[in-house]
Amino acid sequence: MQVYVKAQSKRDLNERLAADHAVMAVEYKPDGLAVYENLRAYPSGTVVRIYSKRAGSTPIAKAYGTWDADRRRVK
Repeated sequence: MQVYVKAQSKRDLNERLAADHAVMAVEYKPDGLAVYENLRAYPSGTVVRIYSKRAGSTPIAKAYGTWDADRRRVK
């Protein structure tokens, strides 16, 4: 499973998670639907694609990581 999260960097994302901010993730389904949900709702091992820009409606990933639900951070 993979999701997109808007952030400036992996460090920025982890700082927001450490500060207990709600971080919304977007999961694109095969049928074209986009599902928005809090990143904390996803299981460990979910691939997180970090983006800050879009090309049209498509996010352009600039960093990748793996969600660790136990530690509440992206590795």
